[in-house]
Amino acid sequence: MKTRIGSKIDVGKIREHQEDDMLIAPDALNSVWEYNTRKYYDTDEKLVLLAIADGMGGMNAGEVASAIAVSSLQSFFSKLEPAACHPQNLPDLLTNAIEQAHQEILSRGGSSPGEAGMGTTIVAVALHQGFATAGWVGDSRCYLKRKGEPLRQLTKDHSLVQDLIDKGALSKAQAAFHPQRNVILQSLGSHRALSPDVIQIKLHEEDLLLLCSDGLSGMISDSEIEEILTLSNEPQQSAHNLVKAALIAGGHDNISVIVASFEPLRHSLAPLTKMHAQKPPKTIVPQPRTSTKVLIISLVAFCLIILFSAVLIFNTDALIKNPTKGPETTNVLSSPDQTSPSHSDTRPDTFPAPSSPTWHSEDFYVIRVNVFAEKKNAVDYSLHLQDLYQSYQIEVNPTGDLFEVIILKFKDRKEAEAFKASHPELKESIIYRQKHNQ
Repeated sequence: MKTRIGSKIDVGKIREHQEDDMLIAPDALNSVWEYNTRKYYDTDEKLVLLAIADGMGGMNAGEVASAIAVSSLQSFFSKLEPAACHPQNLPDLLTNAIEQAHQEILSRGGSSPGEAGMGTTIVAVALHQGFATAGWVGDSRCYLKRKGEPLRQLTKDHSLVQDLIDKGALSKAQAAFHPQRNVILQSLGSHRALSPDVIQIKLHEEDLLLLCSDGLSGMISDSEIEEILTLSNEPQQSAHNLVKAALIAGGHDNISVIVASFEPLRHSLAPLTKMHAQKPPKTIVPQPRTSTKVLIISLVAFCLIILFSAVLIFNTDALIKNPTKGPETTNVLSSPDQTSPSHSDTRPDTFPAPSSPTWHSEDFYVIRVNVFAEKKNAVDYSLHLQDLYQSYQIEVNPTGDLFEVIILKFKDRKEAEAFKASHPELKESIIYRQKHNQ
């Protein structure tokens, strides 16, 4: 199984500083902690470790606790031998790693009065040999979205409201608005007895795993999370969309999100040296003899071509004699000073030019940045552009069977060209005049 990972962390709209921390290790046993959102990682050969910690405490103590938690996990797994990390051993290993982090936070708090009482939640997932092993303390969560199935919360919060739900004293709907919904019953660094929970699942093709702090799960519902996860096939875009939704909902807390997608290794591309190591033998295919039926079809096709050419010549001659009866054609991709139908679109086979309107003083110019066959992909891309160019309006414009992503509104071509020139990534984009809606 191979995985691709996306992540995003945000301080939110209320908090003054970031107390969340996260860990993404594509090769935890070899202390590889950097990752590429566009790269696939082989979880059969490597142990991939993901974690989110939500710190709590006065001043910067929460930030310290969450940093210790992820650092301790990193240290624990980097000392393990590959042979010890068989999936059947991972539940115990992850439990031991979490308990070690707990002891380190207690030790640090006892030696530093300013950090006494600090604590943190933790949710950690080890991915190896087709299995996902999740361990947690507190209310940071791990979700599974499996193809054809509803979103499933793998973890179970160590919180007061979850305890009340389990006892039948509170419904899940009531818990979302309970005044003590943020009270947790277990945390790393607490002097209460610690009992980490662990779950292990077999991964399937096209599974999605989501790790998050309560800055996400406390701001948007599980149904909203599920809907957002299905909007994009890109883990990084999904992480971005989830954080954006939490911010729109209020952003009351720090927000941390990790999204991992999974595919079977058989979809991986083989190395070029293997693909071209041996050329297949050349096969000579015997040519069939020309039949009478083929000759008749060819003759009919030839006659049709002659007839079509004659009609075309006749219509062209009529158009020259009566120019006012011909169709009016103006290309909106041409500059304001041009009346000829020529334009600079170097990709005419990719996307048809919009039909030409009558120009009005209220018309404006737009920059067509990209074109997509699927609306969902166009919407994802438009969200990305909106983050890049926040002071400009980004729209998805359906044209025929395709969807173009455009930046608008520029008052004239000069302004649009200046914007395009100042952004090298728009080098291949197209500028055209947009029709005024009457």
